[in-house]
Amino acid sequence: MFPSEVAAGWWRRAAAERAEGAIRSDRFVSWDRFKERTFETRREARPVNNTLRMLFAHDLLERNQTDAMLSRFISPEHRESSPAFASTVVELLPTLELLFGQVQRLPTASDAAGAARSSRALFADLRLLRDEYEAFLRRYALFEPAFLEPAECIPPGRFCLLYPEALEDYAELTAPLKRMSGVSVRSVPDHSASVTLRQFENSVQEIQSVLSEIERLLDNGTPQSEIALTVCEDDRYLTELFSRAAAREVPLQARYGRPLTEHPGGRLMLQIEELGAASFSVTELGNLLLDQGLPVRDREQAARVVAFGVKHGCIGADPPGMRGGWDRAFAATRHAGAAELGRYFRSMRGAVAGIRGAANFAELRSAVNKFLAAFLDTDSWDEQGKRTLQWAQDLIGELRRIEHELGIAVGSPWRVYLRLLRTRRYVPLRRSEGIAVYQYRVSAALAPQNHFVLGVSQQAARVAIDRFGYLRADEKERLGLAERDITEQVLRLFSHSGRQVFLSFARNAFSGRRLAPPLFLRGDSVAPADHQTLQRLQSEDLYRAEREALRVGAPITRMYRLQYRGLRAALRSALGTGQRELDRAAIADEDLRARVQQRLRVDGALRLSSSHLHTYARCPLAFLIRYGLGLDQPEYRPVAEHPLQLGALYHKALERLGAAIRAADAHIRASQLSLYRRKLDQILDDITAQDLPRDTGIPAVLMPAVRLRMRRRFSVFLERLVSRFENYAIVEIESWRTAPARDPFGANATGGDPVGAGDQAGAPVAAGDGAGTARFSGKIDLVLQRPADGATAILDYKLGAAPKKAELLALFEDRSALVPAYQMPVYAVLIAHTTPPIGEALYYSIRENRFLTAIGEGSGAWTSRARIPALAAAVCSHAARVAAHIAAGRYCRTDGYAVCSACDFRAVCRRKFFIQ
Repeated sequence: MFPSEVAAGWWRRAAAERAEGAIRSDRFVSWDRFKERTFETRREARPVNNTLRMLFAHDLLERNQTDAMLSRFISPEHRESSPAFASTVVELLPTLELLFGQVQRLPTASDAAGAARSSRALFADLRLLRDEYEAFLRRYALFEPAFLEPAECIPPGRFCLLYPEALEDYAELTAPLKRMSGVSVRSVPDHSASVTLRQFENSVQEIQSVLSEIERLLDNGTPQSEIALTVCEDDRYLTELFSRAAAREVPLQARYGRPLTEHPGGRLMLQIEELGAASFSVTELGNLLLDQGLPVRDREQAARVVAFGVKHGCIGADPPGMRGGWDRAFAATRHAGAAELGRYFRSMRGAVAGIRGAANFAELRSAVNKFLAAFLDTDSWDEQGKRTLQWAQDLIGELRRIEHELGIAVGSPWRVYLRLLRTRRYVPLRRSEGIAVYQYRVSAALAPQNHFVLGVSQQAARVAIDRFGYLRADEKERLGLAERDITEQVLRLFSHSGRQVFLSFARNAFSGRRLAPPLFLRGDSVAPADHQTLQRLQSEDLYRAEREALRVGAPITRMYRLQYRGLRAALRSALGTGQRELDRAAIADEDLRARVQQRLRVDGALRLSSSHLHTYARCPLAFLIRYGLGLDQPEYRPVAEHPLQLGALYHKALERLGAAIRAADAHIRASQLSLYRRKLDQILDDITAQDLPRDTGIPAVLMPAVRLRMRRRFSVFLERLVSRFENYAIVEIESWRTAPARDPFGANATGGDPVGAGDQAGAPVAAGDGAGTARFSGKIDLVLQRPADGATAILDYKLGAAPKKAELLALFEDRSALVPAYQMPVYAVLIAHTTPPIGEALYYSIRENRFLTAIGEGSGAWTSRARIPALAAAVCSHAARVAAHIAAGRYCRTDGYAVCSACDFRAVCRRKFFIQ
């Protein structure tokens, strides 16, 4: 008999491989299997399991929500959340008989009995749990195996129990086993084998060292079955181990299970619950429908529904009394296809409601099957997806059979099912090849040729048996139920778990600092990794070998498939002569070049806005993708206050406010400030009404907060406006203007070329090709006329960051690290072609509540009115060069301007970001 089924199975296989003849497989059993054989009951009753315990716990805790049966175990103020404690109740149920048996055996006058009386409320709750549980068992003809006394019988045959000190429950069964003459016991050796605990500075070094040693074993012909890995650390450690092993082609095979909810089939059930619990928030809907691991039946339709929800700000439940965001959005949308999207959405909403509201497990199984048939193509799922989904469905089938056979009624089948689902562990189907990787403890009694045990730190290797965690430490000690620490017995067993055992740990693990276990410190058996080992690890670093090969031509002694594939891809692309290197040379494809120009032309003329000029100066390739090809990455995640959506809302409000001011009087009057404020309130009421912001993407539930913030900011804006522009006439509001991209002042002062860096990738481009037909276009927020001299004043609203003085001056000064601010110079050209010359140009920062004078007179202006011709000449020169580049199909990269961290097109650009 072995401490675990893993150990029994390993010895069973090893004996079959090494024996000359056949052997009986049932001669190798685990401790748990032995208990099933030996301590069986003759009762006709059915043994209870965790599924039945969960049904009991859930029913009791649902009753506690209204009856307040428990007063200490669950505080009365938290009784509405009682079902959330179901898993805790399930864990303590098997311990109740042992607890109260120990209490009854104590003398009445003892300190322990006094401790039990002092915790009267807690013990009253525990006694109630035991009584209710026993009544449940009697009602449905069940029995709790943990409540049984070991049978006074000798099992047939002879048994040898190996290393029982490493078992959790051996202490309770020691006496019965001593009375069984057919059972002999072989204890864990008192001494540790001559094994050294290797200490590394960090976990990466530890993993690299172990993989290097395994590589050498495999190269020398050691069979994979004679190598085992045991990991004491957490999941992050395992992830890093498997990742680095895959890169080095070391085949590993997990021999441990993970919660079913971490696999596709179980995760699907959690996603259904999250979707319903979040009132169909578009975020949760996207998590389910856009999950590439799920075989969604109509993925394009699913993506359209999610995009619709993002556009209309469907973030979840609205306040009571309001119609849901999805229904409001579908009702307000008239475009083709909205009705079909609405039918798809409502069908899914109904299917999820059917699952979450099922009255029993039979209905739940039917509702889940309907959902799968309607929205998933499970036949096309991969093997793991199908297997884990089947496991998740089998649990529903098990609950339905229990419900049918025992007649147990459950109030919330879906919630019970989810709680049980989280406790189920799934072990993937074992492949025939690969080095077995075990989690700590289960592999303690193996004996391969080479056993590597990683992460053997004091924290990760500790094994403490505490079956009564719901009691205080002093209560457990007085009752004789104190925590038992069997760490050293387990570690001694591991030190004998192979012909060669390699134990190691890292001082700095992924989860924090680690210490060596006292067992090895006492024996002076901890040895830090030596300098030679660390140098070898550095020389075996895959990325370092690649860098040295590319930098100085150093030979790569061993190339893995991952490296080979990467170098082949690099030779074909980044290191090769690609057919379309759009960031290095002009577009050779005339058809593509013509299509790009067609997108940028209106009425035969190339239209350039200040945004076009800014994007081209910053990154010509980004300009090509966004404006020339019209490509953009779809956004499937809602943002409560998206800058573009919020900016559009603010501009709409300011446009209507400007129109209202002009309707009252053609001029801005301080005496009319109270009237302007009343108009503002009416405008905000209209704009933020529930049925108006249909396409803003701002959720209706947030509109009251948005309105309040707009009201505060615009009130300050009105005060600043009437103070700064008293008696100015309002000429235009949100007006589009176009003008030839030629210097309207006839000046020759150009002062610097912000696009000059674009010529680094090839020969200069003539400015005449295509430049003559270029036109500026722009939408000016507010055009005013100064009463003193009739000059034009331009006002532009900025909700986000406003341009800076240095960016404006970069047009004709040497400020190569800055992308110039083209907006006001473009507006100056637009104004100069149609009205009296510009007198001043200002930004208004809505966030900072202040005006910024870009062009004007006085000490606060960034540049004077006299320099307007130089600004216009510089921006026209830049536009001419951009037009010539577009005509020639040139979008070559520039140096100095690109800010790649905020770029949406990094995935298709090799300028700065590379993959190792």
